[in-house]
Amino acid sequence: MKSIEKDYIQENKKRKINNKINKMCGNIQNNGEDIAKFKRVFVKPLYSKKEDYELKMKAYAKALFVIYPTLPNIISIVDGIVEKRASTSISMSSIYSGASHTYKQIEKMIDMTERKCKLLNILTLVKEFLVALNERDYELVDMRFFRRKKISEISERLNIDERTIFRRLNKVLVSVVKYCNLNLITLEMIESMVKGEGWIKEIYKKALEDFAVNKSRGKRLNHE
Repeated sequence: MKSIEKDYIQENKKRKINNKINKMCGNIQNNGEDIAKFKRVFVKPLYSKKEDYELKMKAYAKALFVIYPTLPNIISIVDGIVEKRASTSISMSSIYSGASHTYKQIEKMIDMTERKCKLLNILTLVKEFLVALNERDYELVDMRFFRRKKISEISERLNIDERTIFRRLNKVLVSVVKYCNLNLITLEMIESMVKGEGWIKEIYKKALEDFAVNKSRGKRLNHE
């Protein structure tokens, strides 16, 4: 039932894009060359924009899987800093006659508390992704992203060739993107969660670079 619902949503998206294209094409003279030129200039970006969005979502899915094992420790550290600053601000407020120092301490505490909430939201989101995976895919994610096993090690452990491992990992990331689309989890929402977390953005950028390298490698193999 779930797969039927997913297929329906995907088809509905395609239909909307095609309707938009046909409506635009209707305003052009019925000339094959004109319509072909129109599609090349205006239609292709519609699809490339969608591909770009999905690629970014896939890169975030990979980045969030990579950081997942470290999140509980980071949240615990942030929590400790908040508690320490809370006790410090209370003791310092009795020393300083003015309230400016205490006010600054409270502002810092609020910032750290907001950071903790964002990290907790990320942790909850990744847990949602993991619950949605089947046992076989979870095992793959666990080995590759949580335990940081090399592809060669996973290949040997599962007795599967390396190319198949790459394909399966890609399918897992694509399934996460589909899960986000179905549950209205947008790129903007994820970017809002990781805002200010430079270390997560660096992992995300690295994931994008890896996808670009793999794509060019795949094209090269197809031409050989």
